[in-house]
Amino acid sequence: MRSRLFQSSAFAGTPGELRRGIEIALRRYVFTSAVVLAVFSVLVRPATAQKYVGTIALPPGSDVYGSMAVDPQSGLLFLPSYDSGELLVADTATDTVIDAISSNRVISAVFDPANNLVYFTSFDGIEAIDATTGTFVADLTGVGLGIAANPQTGLIYMTRGNTVWVIDPTVLPSGQVIDIIDLTAAGVFNAANVVVNPVTNFIYVAAEDGVAVIDGTTDQVVTVLDSGTHSYIPTIAIDVELNLIYAPGAGGVTIIDGQTNQVTTTIAAKGEGMGVAVDPVTHRVYVTNDSYNGHGKDPNRQLLTIDGTAEAIVAKYPMPFYARSVVVNPATGLVYLAERYGDIHVFEDVPAGQ
Repeated sequence: MRSRLFQSSAFAGTPGELRRGIEIALRRYVFTSAVVLAVFSVLVRPATAQKYVGTIALPPGSDVYGSMAVDPQSGLLFLPSYDSGELLVADTATDTVIDAISSNRVISAVFDPANNLVYFTSFDGIEAIDATTGTFVADLTGVGLGIAANPQTGLIYMTRGNTVWVIDPTVLPSGQVIDIIDLTAAGVFNAANVVVNPVTNFIYVAAEDGVAVIDGTTDQVVTVLDSGTHSYIPTIAIDVELNLIYAPGAGGVTIIDGQTNQVTTTIAAKGEGMGVAVDPVTHRVYVTNDSYNGHGKDPNRQLLTIDGTAEAIVAKYPMPFYARSVVVNPATGLVYLAERYGDIHVFEDVPAGQ
């Protein structure tokens, strides 16, 4: 894997030096996050509707349907293109693709703010790049589907089949598998996407049979929660400040209280939730909704906006295209939807009628 625009080089330094660098970056991350969120909280963006504001054209042959990632500070968007086998990098300031990092069937991506790294899963394993320069950092062990990073512990979590792999990426050259959590004993199969609450150190895994809740201290499944049925790859998102987890399914979006690790409610919606993203500033949740898994004209094909504090749908935007993956940049409030075999479509929250 090599970037087309940036000269790539492996990390130069010992594991001890990398760990010390991570500790420094983590302290900076905690301080910076507190300041940024304090500023953003003053600039909360009240809205009751979405407005289509633009498109990021993708190269021919692109197919982004796995989890996208965004770096709020730089505004770079990281797009896993499965069919073309690339991690596309888009500059949201210009709405253009500026890089295409070659790999093999890229599936999902996650941004680690503490280390300024982007991890992405592919058929070649987990790969890591510098989020600012696109420089190659490491090829890590394991081939899986979903991926999440805990900026507090430095560990990353990857779903693979009926398991969740716990990996320490600082042990070079390929990372160290700390644990492989078997979900079958808890009755959970086909783990798909995963999120982490870095404050509580709990991991939430969206699977075919519901949401598995894992204690990150013991790597044990503590409970399995029903999140409705799925006809596609289950997705999941978390609002760390509210400690709420959102799991779309057929007929609505299940909300889990991370304090009790119990389902609090399910917000009813026609069709089936496909992708989900959370804005940690406004506590709004964005869900791509569909009925026919991309086939036919679908009246339920919508971008839903949920007020996370009120636990209610506050806006619906009819989508003329089929989209699964969605991500939001908390620095700007812009929402990005990936059209299957198409482009990235950009939306913003606006008052009703605009």
